[in-house]
Amino acid sequence: MISHNPSGTRRLENSSTPDPYETPCTPTETRSKQLRMANTPYERIARERIFKAGQKFSTFPWVNTATALFEHAGRCWLASEIAIIGAAAPLNLGYSKRPGASAFGQTSHPSELVAQTREHSKNTEWWQEELATVKDELGRAEWALALWSVADGVVISNLLSLWSDVIGELPEARRRTVLRAAEQIAQSGWLSARPVTGETNDAELAALIEIRAPDVRSTRPRTRTPQDVASVVTAHVPKSLLSVARSHRWLKVDSMATYR
Repeated sequence: MISHNPSGTRRLENSSTPDPYETPCTPTETRSKQLRMANTPYERIARERIFKAGQKFSTFPWVNTATALFEHAGRCWLASEIAIIGAAAPLNLGYSKRPGASAFGQTSHPSELVAQTREHSKNTEWWQEELATVKDELGRAEWALALWSVADGVVISNLLSLWSDVIGELPEARRRTVLRAAEQIAQSGWLSARPVTGETNDAELAALIEIRAPDVRSTRPRTRTPQDVASVVTAHVPKSLLSVARSHRWLKVDSMATYR
């Protein structure tokens, strides 16, 4: 059974794992209507997010949406991010083969990004070889987010220093974008079964690792503090409406009853 929580996401009852089909509180119908009224091709692209016959419990909606955006706008970060989210989700692999296309870089395609990262999620050498072939900024950002989101925890741990270097070399705006996406995916709960071990001197990356699997205690010495984690979380995640309402005592149940 699915229940709603105050943050606006749906969770499977008696489970700490977020539902991969979660929907935000704002009705998607409203946004779709706005796109239709604007007579924009993005309305057609948005329709691809719907599960079609035979596609339920698969990554097809993410692959199809990313592919439609890719075909309309060309290679771009948003198409890649959508594909990576699909690859990270705990769903069956569903995609259309794109012969000759790569996962990252100038010859990449969202469909192959999903398929290849899933296929090689436990192969450290593959991730190293892929990075060696990617020279452009967008491709290296794609690689960094995909490694974090799709690869096995052991693979990320093996490449932690390399991953940190790649993120650190990105221009600041791109770096912030990658870190924000990485944090959002980590907070989904999808990555908690793939904890990362190892040390990093970057406080933000260390906080991400903590967010990824907060219940896993590492045997290595701790160099980060709860304040490090809190600073990154509060920098990127807005407070929920419920938490604001409670802090300002907007809810009647938060106050003592009075009788007149």
